[in-house]
Amino acid sequence: MVRLILFILLIIGYSYTSGQSRKELEARKTEALRNISTAKELLSDAARKKQISMKRLQVIGSTIHSRNEMIRNISSEIQYLDQRIDSLERTIADLNFDINKGKEEYEKIIISIYKSDTHEEKIMYLLASKNINEFYQRIKYIKYLNDYREKKVAEIENLVINYEEVIEEMEFRLDEKEALLDAKEKEQQQLVIERNQRKSLISKLSRNENALEQRIRKNRRISNALDERINEMIEAEARASANNNLLNTLTPEQKLIGSDFENNRGRLPWPVAKGVITTKYGLINHPVLEGVKISNNGIDISASEGTKARALFDGEVTGVSAILGANYVVLIMHGEYITVYQNLVNLKVKVGDKVSAKQEIGEIHSDPEDHIAVMHLQIRKQKEPMDPESWLSK
Repeated sequence: MVRLILFILLIIGYSYTSGQSRKELEARKTEALRNISTAKELLSDAARKKQISMKRLQVIGSTIHSRNEMIRNISSEIQYLDQRIDSLERTIADLNFDINKGKEEYEKIIISIYKSDTHEEKIMYLLASKNINEFYQRIKYIKYLNDYREKKVAEIENLVINYEEVIEEMEFRLDEKEALLDAKEKEQQQLVIERNQRKSLISKLSRNENALEQRIRKNRRISNALDERINEMIEAEARASANNNLLNTLTPEQKLIGSDFENNRGRLPWPVAKGVITTKYGLINHPVLEGVKISNNGIDISASEGTKARALFDGEVTGVSAILGANYVVLIMHGEYITVYQNLVNLKVKVGDKVSAKQEIGEIHSDPEDHIAVMHLQIRKQKEPMDPESWLSK
């Protein structure tokens, strides 16, 4: 009985903890699969036109990152299954032991009852009582033997039922593991193909080192111009305050929006309906030039041609500027937080407009040769840049 209780507690505990972990793994796996699918769509036009571009390389890099994430999640699921299978094997052994032991005990009871279970023997046993109290106790004993036999039968039946349920789950888990191993092998094969594609593109792009260096200088100029626009906007807002502090200029409504913005970290909607992150935040390696580092104050999101940019949260448009070689940049204030959307055309907003979350603010520009639209996104707390990826919903 104790073993049965422990078995039930083990099942409940595993279902809760493992279920929680596997749910998270499934969510991450689904996200990786979605990113791979989106990247595949982005690459299709460029592949048909056989375009060799940095954007295409970055999308392939994003695909490889998502593919690795998929393989890691599958490996973790296999590890959870291995632990569960080990636990089931131990449970099967314990239940098998208890069933055999219960059968042996039941056999002894049956033999004992059979030897003394005739009507005459029961009467003689009761009549041999020395007094009425002992007569009553012997009646209780005979009833106890019958009840114990029935109880033992029920225990064995329950153990057999549990045994069959565990065997059934074991077969299911083994099939599940086999399916995951097959999926992992396919993902690894695809990863090899994508790495070879990236290697081939890097080789072709590296032949024109001058063009790559010019692109780095252009991006650095755009980044500096963007910083200037953001700082100018913040300083202009701050000048309205007695002590030159942006926070002091905020109205109660703006402060509430800022607080709501901060409380939604990790849950903000994406600034595009469908896209993938192709350049991360911070100091990163150049995808082609070895030893070259690039500083990025935000993230770059690649999407299909014609994709519309959307506001991350409720706020007010406080800046709209054109930057040479980078189209338009839109700045939206959310209390003391600012979101920055760069490389837009066909704007739908102007300075002073109030916007709501997911409202369209413009179209992301895409080059005609690769049909990939790339938007640069930043999130700042006043002048301090932050990693936008950690703010977006998964």
